[in-house]
Amino acid sequence: MSIPIKVGRGTLNVPWNILDRAIQTVAPVWAAQRLQARVGHTLLAGMGGYKGASRSTRTLADWNPMGGDADAQILGDLSMLRERSRDLERNEPIAGGAINTAVSNVVGTGLSMQSRVDADALGLSADEADAWQSDTMRKYELWACSVWADITLKQPLYQQQGLAFRSVCAAGDHVVLLTRNTASPLPVKLSLQHIEADRLCNKDRAPDRDGLVAGVQMDERGAPRQYHFASANPDRRAGVAALKQLTWTIVDAWGKASGRRNVLHLFERTRAGQTRGVPMLAPVIEPLKQLGRYTDAELTAAIGAAPHERIETRSNQRNGSRSRLLSTPAGDVELRIPKVRVGSFFPSLLEPRRRVEDPVHRREPVEEPGVIDVGLQRCAEQRCDLVVGATPRCLELGA
Repeated sequence: MSIPIKVGRGTLNVPWNILDRAIQTVAPVWAAQRLQARVGHTLLAGMGGYKGASRSTRTLADWNPMGGDADAQILGDLSMLRERSRDLERNEPIAGGAINTAVSNVVGTGLSMQSRVDADALGLSADEADAWQSDTMRKYELWACSVWADITLKQPLYQQQGLAFRSVCAAGDHVVLLTRNTASPLPVKLSLQHIEADRLCNKDRAPDRDGLVAGVQMDERGAPRQYHFASANPDRRAGVAALKQLTWTIVDAWGKASGRRNVLHLFERTRAGQTRGVPMLAPVIEPLKQLGRYTDAELTAAIGAAPHERIETRSNQRNGSRSRLLSTPAGDVELRIPKVRVGSFFPSLLEPRRRVEDPVHRREPVEEPGVIDVGLQRCAEQRCDLVVGATPRCLELGA
C-alpha cells in the first residue's frame, strides 16, 4: 500500500503499511514525522523519469560516481594514467598494436599542405596565382623535408607528425613550440620543438589556483595566455636533489608583438573547461593489463617456470616474440606473440591461423575496438594542427 504525495507538478507514491496506520491511530505526530522522513528518503532514491538515476534499484544502489568539472576528474589521476598507458604501449602487444595502427592510419606518411589562394580576393591574375602557389609549395617542401624543421635536427616535418600524434595517444597531450632557428640555411627559419606532456606543469610545482591549472595560465575567459615548462621531466622518483635543479620557462601562448601562435597544445577536448588531455588507453587500462597477465600466466604454465626462475619443472625457455597482423573492423593491429625456444606457443585468446577478427564470436559489450576508434574517428582535427599551425610561419620566409 502507498500514499500519493503531491510534489511539485508530479505525484510521489510513498510506501505506507499496516504498522504505519497503527502508529497514526495512536501517535499522529510520530506518524507524520515518519511520513516526512520516508518522503525525503524516496526523493533521494530518485523520483525522476530516468531509471538510470534511480538509487533504489538493486543494480544501481551502490553506483554513486563522483561529480565535478573536467579538470577535477582528470588531473588527479593523469600522472598515473600516463605512466600506465606508456607501460602498456611498451610491453602489451594489443596496446602497442592499437597505437601503432592509429598512428599509421591517421598520419601515414605525413600530412602535406596544399597551396591554394583566392586570386580574385588578392587581385592576382591566374598566372600570378599559379606562380605564387608553385613558389610557396617549393619552399614549403624544402623546409618540410629537411631536418631543419626540427629544433633537434633529427626528423623532418612528416616524421614529427607521427611523433606528436603517438605522444597524444600515449600521454593524452603533447606540446609543440614554434621557434625561430637563425642557424638554419633554409629561407624558412621555423623549427618545431617537441615537449612531452609531463614537463608542462606549474612553476616550482605550485598548486593549481584560479587562472593557473596544470601548467596552463589562462585569462578570465579560459583562453590560454602562458605555458609553464620544466627543464626536465619532474618525476618525483628522480630524487630531491634532481627536483631542486629544475628550472621553469614561461612561454606566451601568442606573440605580444605579432599576435601569432607560439605554442601548439595538442589534445582531444571532450568536455568544456578541460585543460589537459587523457591517454587514449585510459578507459581500457585495466582489461588490457589483465589480458597481458593472463597471457603471461599461460606462457608460464606452458614452460613450467616464471621468468628467470630455475626449477626442475622448467621444460622450455622464453625466446622473445614474433609479429602477427590481425585485421579488425577498425583496422589492422600488429600483435607481438611470445615465442619459446623449443616448439611453439600461441595464446588461447587468439585462434591459430586466423588473421581476421570474427565479429560473430566477439563478446559484447567490448571496449577494445574503442582503443583504435579513438585514433581513427575522433582525432581528425587534431592530426592537422602541426600543418595548420606551422604553415603561417612558413609563409613568412624572412621571419
